[in-house]
Amino acid sequence: MTRIWALILWIWMAGLGPAAADPQGFVKDLSEDLAAAADAGLEATRVVLARDFDIAAMAFAALPDGYRAQAGRDYLDAYRTALARTFVTRRLESGTGTLTVLGTRQSGDVMLVGAEVASDGTRRVVEFYLRPEGNGYKVVNAAVEGILVTSEQRREFRPHLLSGEMPELLDYLDKVGSR
Repeated sequence: MTRIWALILWIWMAGLGPAAADPQGFVKDLSEDLAAAADAGLEATRVVLARDFDIAAMAFAALPDGYRAQAGRDYLDAYRTALARTFVTRRLESGTGTLTVLGTRQSGDVMLVGAEVASDGTRRVVEFYLRPEGNGYKVVNAAVEGILVTSEQRREFRPHLLSGEMPELLDYLDKVGSR
């Protein structure tokens, strides 16, 4: 019993709490952190996204292949802000909800955590794609009802890239989630 407590104390002191050591714990904590951040506003949400999401991986996955070379810091910043605005707006629209973890499975170097998100009588299955990083994880994508977020974003971005240039997409991202 002493060894178990010593191990738990060591893990706690090393900063390897449940969220770091356990992908399901990470997703539960992330859900609570995002809800609290969205309630606090845009900047708090941006902080959680920067800490727990691989924004660059998601932003580049959302772009059609031919545009990735044109994407710079301005695109990454616009993408992160649009994602933060979306979280804040949806939180304001849907109110509180619950997240129930359904299970975890490994797929290559990515850990997939399935969850059911319930809000206002609506239930959705969300699968978080997590990549181990340091003592924890980073979200590299998510699927809602089987549709990858970045695939849906790529579909939404295409009409704004018809000119072949990024400025129209940046203008669109500046408006995403705004009221």
